[in-house]
Amino acid sequence: MTICSGPLGQLNIIWWPVPVITLTGPKGQLSMFFTPYAAHYTLTAFLTFLVFEIKFLSDIFNFEIKFHQFVGININILSTSHSPAVLQKENVSSTQYNHHYDDDHHHHHRYETRGLHRFRRQATSSVEAAAAGDAGSNSNSLSTVDVASLGRLLTTFVNRVMPSCVLAIIYDQSFADSPVLNEVMNLPNTKQLVYVRPSNSSSDLSVVLWASRECRGYIMLLENLEPLVQFGKVLPDQWDYQGKYVIVSPSVSQLDEFCVTDKGRKTEQIAGIVKAKSDGVWSIYMNILYWRTGMMRNNVWRRNNFTQPLDPYPDKISNLRGATLTAITFEWEPSVLYLKDKQGNIIKHYGIDIEVMNAISKTLNFKLDFQEPPPGELWGSNLDDGSWNGMVGKLASNEGDMGAANLFLTLKRNGVVDYSQPYDAEVSCFMARTMPPEPKWKALMLPFAMETWGVLFIFGIFMGALLCFLANASNQCGGEDPGILSLEACMLYSVSVHMRESHHVVPIRVTTQLFILFFWFYAVILTTAYCSNLTAFLTIESKPDGIETVQQLHAAGLEVSSLGPFFKGALSSAVDPYLKELADRFVPYDSLGVVFPRVLAGDSFYLHNRQFLEYIITTEFTNGGSTSMRIMKECFAPYNIAMALQRNSPLKRKFDKVILWMIESGLVRRWFLESLRADKQVKQQEKKENSDGKSEDAEDDGGLVSLGLDHMQGAFFLLVIMLVMSILVFFLELCFFRIRFGSYARRPSGDVKKRVINISDFDGYTYNP
Repeated sequence: MTICSGPLGQLNIIWWPVPVITLTGPKGQLSMFFTPYAAHYTLTAFLTFLVFEIKFLSDIFNFEIKFHQFVGININILSTSHSPAVLQKENVSSTQYNHHYDDDHHHHHRYETRGLHRFRRQATSSVEAAAAGDAGSNSNSLSTVDVASLGRLLTTFVNRVMPSCVLAIIYDQSFADSPVLNEVMNLPNTKQLVYVRPSNSSSDLSVVLWASRECRGYIMLLENLEPLVQFGKVLPDQWDYQGKYVIVSPSVSQLDEFCVTDKGRKTEQIAGIVKAKSDGVWSIYMNILYWRTGMMRNNVWRRNNFTQPLDPYPDKISNLRGATLTAITFEWEPSVLYLKDKQGNIIKHYGIDIEVMNAISKTLNFKLDFQEPPPGELWGSNLDDGSWNGMVGKLASNEGDMGAANLFLTLKRNGVVDYSQPYDAEVSCFMARTMPPEPKWKALMLPFAMETWGVLFIFGIFMGALLCFLANASNQCGGEDPGILSLEACMLYSVSVHMRESHHVVPIRVTTQLFILFFWFYAVILTTAYCSNLTAFLTIESKPDGIETVQQLHAAGLEVSSLGPFFKGALSSAVDPYLKELADRFVPYDSLGVVFPRVLAGDSFYLHNRQFLEYIITTEFTNGGSTSMRIMKECFAPYNIAMALQRNSPLKRKFDKVILWMIESGLVRRWFLESLRADKQVKQQEKKENSDGKSEDAEDDGGLVSLGLDHMQGAFFLLVIMLVMSILVFFLELCFFRIRFGSYARRPSGDVKKRVINISDFDGYTYNP
């Protein structure tokens, strides 16, 4: 009924089924919904209309409504203008109470209607334009029973499934004047109302608030789902993939059409409501993910009740019913390994990442279809046009459901794909060639450090001199063996003790005996340590120290390389200044077969995660217990390793849960060790086949090593040195003897026999003709 009218508009009130006050003006329509508990409808409407008329004089809808001392009034904005307004919560708590004082300090309560400011900005189309674009015959041919039944269905649905959710109510012209909309509007939830015009396709849907920290529900009252279908194919970020959707549709086929769009495929909670043949009967459908497309009926509403317990959003990921999911991967040891036949065909996939995917597939009941990215693209890189290739590119274009191959978590990729819960962690390390081993003849010196040898040399001279001093001092108190009274004899005695060789001279005095006793204890400990360590150095190759720190690598000026450009970013973003400067020397390669020879030649250091380097060194560069490659001690940049999923994939939540189970049970580490053992057996089998069944490995001898000439070259080398020194000393003695006693040597033999030479003349030498 019309309450009053003015030059610029009129006011109408609808009392049933929900009290509605409608204010109509040249630029739009303002409708106010009241709960059944509100009072004074006519008075409130008249006061509101007066304010409305006054504000029209300055600027249509440029107004603010103030109510004083009205309790229980619930006001919401319903716009049929160009852009929808925001419909806010309908109870007293939703009304903003702004307490303030006026100039006379009188206290007032100001009730500001929420949403009017947005309605003012959005009410730009005239009533005539709205009528021309939106009016027409109502295509909704529902009976009164169907309409009443649908209203009760939606009310019951919301109260049971999403009672505390924020609602977005999206409707088109067919439901604009329907009591169904009034029933939904009367719900106590906080609401947003969006009108979809037939002529505007999907653009009206872009104004929906597609995000909320709270539970979010979406009720779509649409006679034609074409705008929704079009919207499902564009703007992937403008959608709430975790929200709860209720779509009232004229047919199941239109629901199916939406469910195969990019947004429909990735939304787990979609419920469809379609009219059944009987009056007041509505069929409830739910969307299916992965194992089938489209919708499937799971309940029926008969006027007032559901025929089955209401469960419109069951878990659809825990059991995928044998669906086939595509996994993008490629061979990357030890994360992904291939077992191939003689023709090169892949028989089996195994490795850490493969085991993780297999465990998830068994838990969630789906099958894996492994596919590879194009050759050389591997994980993928960002192209000039903003797109991606490789694994990331396939997931971004929805050509795969998941991807795994030692994939690091990076912010750059995170905007293109979603990551699962990390299931492994690694650090970035440098691999370099192993320095050539020390010559075996150096093994005689290696048991002791150089400073130890220096101390032993000085201590040996000191002990010989101390023995000479004690022996001569003891000789003053009584006789001492003359064999240890000279300095030369004591020095020779010290050398023999250090060699643990007994001497024929036995000290007589107690002081000298005690000294010799402790000297021998010291010598036994010293020689035992030397002999034990010498055995180790003779049987084990000793390698010189190489570059072990980032600072040393920076000072060496060598090339840093890796497969692809990924690690250059890691170096550039490092805090360490030496790592930053290494980025200038970084060279990316496309093939390991190109970079590894450079590393073996000592021209490059290869950068990758430690687990991969350990595997490569063990399987490719280890032979007979010795390795030609090593890992530099200092590493940097820890990374998490995870699976990649499609952006907004519904699989992520369940995948993360299963991966946490794996980590807690220690399965990832176990799979790594099993993969290494399996790959080692495969490579050994390949070696046997390539060598006609003869293994290239040495026979198992229980770990014993036979010492060959190579091990003992130090002893022979020392023997040669001693022989040379002995020969030199012999010639020196011979020359000295001829110079000093040459006259005796030149006499005739007869004269020599008649003369006795005093032994003291030869200073220790005895000449016996």
